[in-house]
Amino acid sequence: MMFGFGILTGLLVLPLVGAAFMGARRFGEFEERMGAPPTIVAERLRTFCEIGVLRATPNPERSDGSVYGLTEKGRAFFPMTSFVLTWGERWFRAPEGPAVIMTHRCGAKFDPRLACSGPHQQEHLFSSRRRHTG
Repeated sequence: MMFGFGILTGLLVLPLVGAAFMGARRFGEFEERMGAPPTIVAERLRTFCEIGVLRATPNPERSDGSVYGLTEKGRAFFPMTSFVLTWGERWFRAPEGPAVIMTHRCGAKFDPRLACSGPHQQEHLFSSRRRHTG
């Protein structure tokens, strides 16, 4: 759990993965969308490829570059990204409006929700307990 938390808090994960979800594939696109220095972008891309969130493939247009795509592990991060964006819109609204407006493919506003797999109505509160390891 702490390893995962460290990744989430220390590596600009939301800007990087968010950029990938919004279509960034080349280094310059990540750099532009993240607004971070090139050395930081390069380090994050390398790290996220190493941990299996992104996959780098040779860029067919440039022999000295790569094209990045989300792996299954990276795509599984979408719920976290959407919840954090929604939280930020609600509690830290920028004067110029939201940085990202999420819409469902049907055109309606996308509103992420938690759901229980039980046969009852969705609830806003849940209980959690830490699993003890021997």
